[in-house]
Amino acid sequence: MSLNLGSGSASTVAAREEVSQSANSWLSLLSSKIEELQNISAASDAAAIHEARRKLDCELEGLIQTVRAVRMRRNTLSPVHRLPPEILAMIFSFLADEYPPRRFVSYGLSKLGWITVTHVCHHWRQVALDNPSLWGRDVCSHTNCSLVEERLARSKQSLLSIGSFYSADAVEWMPLMRTVFEEMHRIQDLSLTGEQEYLTNLLIEHFSKPAPFLHTLRVTTSWGYIQTPLAPVVSLPTNLFSGNAPRLRELVLVNCTTPWQPWIFTNLVHLEVTIAEYASRRGLPTPEHLLSLLDVMTYLKFLKLVNVLPAEDGASLEESSMDHIITLPSTLHTFHLAGEARPNSWFMQRLVIPPLAHVYIELTSPDPDVETCHLSLPSLARHIATYAEPLKSISVDGRGSFFLILKAWTFVLADKEFRDQDAIFPALVESSPPPDQDPIVTIVFRWQSQKSNIDVLSQTLQTLPVDEVQALFVKDSPHETQFTVAAWTNTLGRLRAVRSVSVHDNGAWDFFKALILPEPSQSGLLDPKLLFPDLRHITMRHVNFRAYVYDAQVSVADGMQGVLMQRLPENYGLELLEIHRSRIEMEDIKKLEELVPFVEWDGESSVFPSETDTDDEVADLHDVFGHDLFYDDFDDGWNEGVFFEDHDEYDGMEEMFFF
Repeated sequence: MSLNLGSGSASTVAAREEVSQSANSWLSLLSSKIEELQNISAASDAAAIHEARRKLDCELEGLIQTVRAVRMRRNTLSPVHRLPPEILAMIFSFLADEYPPRRFVSYGLSKLGWITVTHVCHHWRQVALDNPSLWGRDVCSHTNCSLVEERLARSKQSLLSIGSFYSADAVEWMPLMRTVFEEMHRIQDLSLTGEQEYLTNLLIEHFSKPAPFLHTLRVTTSWGYIQTPLAPVVSLPTNLFSGNAPRLRELVLVNCTTPWQPWIFTNLVHLEVTIAEYASRRGLPTPEHLLSLLDVMTYLKFLKLVNVLPAEDGASLEESSMDHIITLPSTLHTFHLAGEARPNSWFMQRLVIPPLAHVYIELTSPDPDVETCHLSLPSLARHIATYAEPLKSISVDGRGSFFLILKAWTFVLADKEFRDQDAIFPALVESSPPPDQDPIVTIVFRWQSQKSNIDVLSQTLQTLPVDEVQALFVKDSPHETQFTVAAWTNTLGRLRAVRSVSVHDNGAWDFFKALILPEPSQSGLLDPKLLFPDLRHITMRHVNFRAYVYDAQVSVADGMQGVLMQRLPENYGLELLEIHRSRIEMEDIKKLEELVPFVEWDGESSVFPSETDTDDEVADLHDVFGHDLFYDDFDDGWNEGVFFEDHDEYDGMEEMFFF
């Protein structure tokens, strides 16, 4: 830092005099130390010049260290030094979680991440060095072996978290892993992702070592871009950790199997096993054995099983002598089951799920056969009957001809809340229950041939307790109408208590036609009753109201107005009509305002119907974070392979953005 010594006030003049006196004092001291060199010049002999340079270099280094000491002392007067070292270390720990060191092999880029705080000043560096747990976080985030070894040394005997992803470019991966697994006795969190061949060799070589402090284990097998039928999966060794992993609480296996021994599962809080549809089923447990393992998991909070059950035919499962019902622990907040319809339905029939658990079911069948798809519905109905509150909201997604998605909530869900968390399976936070807005039940039916899914939906609504549903959300295919007038009347018309309907994408015209009181002689209709007699609120989203309906010789907007006028004499009672992101004109809005007490319109009149239902734009991460994240500290000897040496002390405290 330099002082502003320009001419001006008396204080400036005094400061200049003070600096001049200090400089003269240091220069006088320096002159006395190098006085013996006054007679040495460039014309002197080589030995004398060499000795003079050596002494001058020593003086320069001494001056640099003196300046560093003065700067260090000045930095102790900065506001940040008011923070106790414990608080500063906690801040560093948050930073270590967000910005670990990285190495981008393909691009030849490296960044130190949170370790750059050790280059700010001596105090910050010492705080980081005095906290070994900082250096044990995500040790393999940067794949340079020398860096990893240094971090392991600085972590001392603190617990380690290891996350490693193998790629073909990471030629140091195997030696790196061998170095890390020498510390198996203090690894707390271990996450491995790699190709089957390399993972298998690594697991056989190192996973027989005891892991007394291991809390979380994640192993993922990847095959790159090639997805061959019956692709091999990784199998954990039978002598896993020599049976010594008493603190294991979270187990996540993706395209990986385990010995399925009870001691592995007894203390688990989180269990997730996912097998790709095209992967080999070798090494998976029988349904009976899996049920017996669930019986010993008394602390389980999160359970996800995807394609874990073998695709056996129904006859072999029904012949099973397993008739014991397993009650899952009351601590369970998420139950996620996916795979072939028959074995998974058989599995569910032998489970009692706690009433507060969020249930996610995805069943696959060759065809949308009602009998096959609904084998699990009695079990679901039994589970829903245990809820303290009845189902109040349902969403139906029929946008695809190969799947049907149904979600249910025990409270009346607003349209905005539905859009904010709309996804086939919401993002699951492993360590905590799902958000309250998430559906309490999610059912996905998938089949391999393209057929109508209305019959499947009809059977589902007949089986599940839906008598008190008040809010209905329907998404139709933007290319092909699934929800015809008959589908609305015969199938969705069973929801007699509905007061709010939200229609997305296609099918708006069929919905409004279904609102007309049908004639008793009209063919194809189940019941000539008024559809949704208590309907008070309609939301239309991504609808092209200017589309021409040829069979009615009107546009969707004109047809909707006619339907509302016909329904008014039946004591219709519609109170609110919302229109969002749809193609509609102002003149249509004015006509609707004459028929409905409140019309809410977002003002958009030229938006095309969209297959997506989100208004958010994905930010460009590169623009958000910028190039500053790729930090190369060349002064720190990074290119020479020397890490973490003392950085020149500088007065950077006043430039920190938080002061």
